[in-house]
Amino acid sequence: MNINNINSINNILDTKQSPVKTIKGENALSFGDLLKQSLNQVNELQLNSEDMKKKMILGEVENLHDVSVAGEKANIALQVTMSVRTKILEAYKDIIRLQI
Repeated sequence: MNINNINSINNILDTKQSPVKTIKGENALSFGDLLKQSLNQVNELQLNSEDMKKKMILGEVENLHDVSVAGEKANIALQVTMSVRTKILEAYKDIIRLQI
């Protein structure tokens, strides 16, 4: 049995090193800022879709294809957002269940 291999595993699992890397610089975004930015983009797609639907009802849109594309973009963005939310909540619940 080679004890050196066990020591190399201990070096990998060393808790003195922080697993979280910080990003420094002018363009660094926090997780909260990134989340807000993403939610704002989804909201803009939803608002654009609603606007296109209103214009279609009023007869101001010549191409029906644009209305359907805007609606599908908003729908897909919302589905992805809900999936990410679900994964974040699952991860949070897993962390809460951890015993220290």
